[in-house]
Amino acid sequence: SPDLPYVPTIKSISLDYRVTQTLSDNNDFEIFQLYPQGFEQVNNKTQFSILPSILNEGEIIIGLKDAGQGNIANLLFQLLEGSANPRQEPVSVKWKYLKHNQWVEFAAGNATDNTHDLTESGIVQLKVPLDSDLQHQTILPAGIWWIKIEVPERVDAICDFVGIHTQALKAVLFDFEKMGNGFLENTSE
Repeated sequence: SPDLPYVPTIKSISLDYRVTQTLSDNNDFEIFQLYPQGFEQVNNKTQFSILPSILNEGEIIIGLKDAGQGNIANLLFQLLEGSANPRQEPVSVKWKYLKHNQWVEFAAGNATDNTHDLTESGIVQLKVPLDSDLQHQTILPAGIWWIKIEVPERVDAICDFVGIHTQALKAVLFDFEKMGNGFLENTSE
């Protein structure tokens, strides 16, 4: 059988860039941070980084097209159950959405996580906030509802991802004929 393709991994990468500019009060200039698919204007011109800081040990960003305000997105997170490090304490996963180039945490009741913080496969329900504005964002493409999952630390305490699927729903087998063909449900509500 042929060998599987090699997938390279980067252990570390560094970039050093310095620039010096003498500015007077009448010089008008702008500074922008670069993102993989966008940019953001820097307001603090005295101390900044060209690339944005990543504050969490693990992050994943998901974009959904045609997500209308007030609608609910049901996402099935298919995880490789048992792949999390059992010696780690559970982590608290944060669910956020992009609003005016800022990541905002979902309000209570607008994010229902049935994966138990990404430790088992399950459906996550996310309600598109009524105040979401998909057009006024530059760090990621406009017109798309962006969701970010943050794992602040101990990323090995969550399971590996197998897939993320949209428009998920939960089906339950019911014994209409009362033949005793029960189905032991082992998923969370």
